[in-house]
Amino acid sequence: MDFVGAPSGTKKIAQFLVGHHLGCRHIFTTIANMVIMLFTMLHFVVSEVFIMQELNIALGQNGRVVIPAKVRKSLGLKQGQHLRLHLEGQKIILEKTDGIIHKLQSRFGSIKQSLSEELIQDRRQEVIRELAQESGRKNR
Repeated sequence: MDFVGAPSGTKKIAQFLVGHHLGCRHIFTTIANMVIMLFTMLHFVVSEVFIMQELNIALGQNGRVVIPAKVRKSLGLKQGQHLRLHLEGQKIILEKTDGIIHKLQSRFGSIKQSLSEELIQDRRQEVIRELAQESGRKNR
C-alpha cells in the first residue's frame, strides 16, 4: 500500500498500522490516512511558523525598523500600538504590551485584594502601632 504525498516518517507509521493489523485492514487504512493528513497539516503549520520567524529586515534612517505587513497582520498590530522592547544577549525582542498584561493577569489574577490596598492597610496598622507606642510612653 502506497501513501502518496506523505512525509517519509509519516509513511512508515501508516504502513506499520496497516501491516500489523491485516484483519481490520480497512479501519487501519483509514486511521493511517488520517495520521498522514494530521502530520502533513502539522508539517505545514510548523513550516509557516518558522518561515515567519526568519524574515530579514533592514535598519533604516535613525535606527528605524519596519515590521513587515505579514507579521503585523498575523499579530494584529495596529499603527500607534505600543510594544515592549527588551534585550536578551544579542537579541532584540519586541512584545505586544497586551500580551504582557494578559500574562500578568493570568499569573496574579487569583489575588483577591489589590497590592495597593494591601500596602495601605499595612501602613495604617503600622501607624496605629506607632501611635499606641507613643501613647504608652506619654502615660508613663
